[in-house]
Amino acid sequence: MEKLYEIYTGGAEDSFEVGKLLFEENDWQLYLTLDELGRDDSLLLIRKSAVMRLLDQSNYLAEIRRRRDLLAQKGLADPFKLEDKVTLIKPDKSVESFMDLL
Repeated sequence: MEKLYEIYTGGAEDSFEVGKLLFEENDWQLYLTLDELGRDDSLLLIRKSAVMRLLDQSNYLAEIRRRRDLLAQKGLADPFKLEDKVTLIKPDKSVESFMDLL
């Protein structure tokens, strides 16, 4: 099962991104974010210091996991083919190879 997080970066208490951590390098983290239906939505490169709080257990995350499982069964979890792009990121130069994708 994928490890999903609510990613809080400040601002409103109820404002957060949902995503799975792809890598950490030095002061950076890269997340694959999900939309409210559980589909792959975007890649979020963020400084670790900008993340105020991470939650890995909540009713909302349980619902997103359930939706994501249903979408995966139908082959609809990754409409933008972000998983393909993620495979192009080199583990030893993660931030640099992510920037090359832009």
